[in-house]
Amino acid sequence: MRHALSAIVLSLLISPATHADDDNTTEMKAAMDAFAKAFAGTWVQERVLDNDLPGIAEKGDTLVAHITFTPKDGLILVDWKGEVNGKPAGATAKGLVGWDAAQKKLRTRWFTTAGSSGTNVYWQQDDRWIRASRYLQADGTQGSNRAVLRFPSENKHVARVTNRKQGEETLPPRTDTWTRESK
Repeated sequence: MRHALSAIVLSLLISPATHADDDNTTEMKAAMDAFAKAFAGTWVQERVLDNDLPGIAEKGDTLVAHITFTPKDGLILVDWKGEVNGKPAGATAKGLVGWDAAQKKLRTRWFTTAGSSGTNVYWQQDDRWIRASRYLQADGTQGSNRAVLRFPSENKHVARVTNRKQGEETLPPRTDTWTRESK
């Protein structure tokens, strides 16, 4: 009798936890699948920099950035490379997109070969994605921004980047247009 009662109590304790895990897994998978559908592939963007990127480029340089999102094993691998004024950038970057169970949002953690690192938090809102970013540049300068990403077509997204701060400097908003080169 004691074993039967223990088994019932144990099943009552495990059952809600298992159900909660299933809900979290479903929410995580839906978010990862939606992100992969929107971003998988290689994207390119060209712009004139309005701020320095220590170890990579200086304000006024032309940066052509290539970023690739590759779904793999339930996560999304991120690779970044660029050209500055027509020559390879002085650094590359790698990152990983995964699920942040506490915030119930996607989180990217990335690092560059120049010594910079950062975190992006992504969430979907209606027909757009929101990205909140915090980073540390190679020289120790901290920065942050927020972007609203809209998709006017399957192979183009436009990011309106606001709340830009780099060290003590507040930077003006900017608009970045990214075009998908390949899926």
